[in-house]
Amino acid sequence: MKFIIEVKVREYFDRINKNSTSGKFDSKLEYYWLCALVGLSYNIYNKQLAENTELTDKFTIKLKPFENEIRALLFYNYINKNLANQTNESILKHMSLFFSSDSLTKLSELGMNELNYYASGGFSIIQEKIPISNDLSNFLIEYLKLLSDKIGN
Repeated sequence: MKFIIEVKVREYFDRINKNSTSGKFDSKLEYYWLCALVGLSYNIYNKQLAENTELTDKFTIKLKPFENEIRALLFYNYINKNLANQTNESILKHMSLFFSSDSLTKLSELGMNELNYYASGGFSIIQEKIPISNDLSNFLIEYLKLLSDKIGN
């Protein structure tokens, strides 16, 4: 299972990369993660992925140091959404369904789907709240405001 990004997401961030004079995203997985973090923070989840593109089946070098935190935050949201009133035994059972030692991301198909759905949901918030910017620095300022607004509440 791979990270999946919708075409409209790629087009939004490609425009920033094309025009930016302050910096560029090194990989599509970097902006995928920005979308997923917003989705996880706002608990926005979209199962209806539009036309999409597979990215990769592993964390990139820049995200690899944070893969445990990414998986933990994802599973935390999964528990709160699906297992809030379950026993520890039930949660442990779901852990074996959610994680996979056979995957480069250590996420099962269920886990990867969850992350892809949060990335899609997060992009819907980004698209609504942050107009397409012509510069990465301007986008990141607005992005931090978006996260701060949610985390501060």
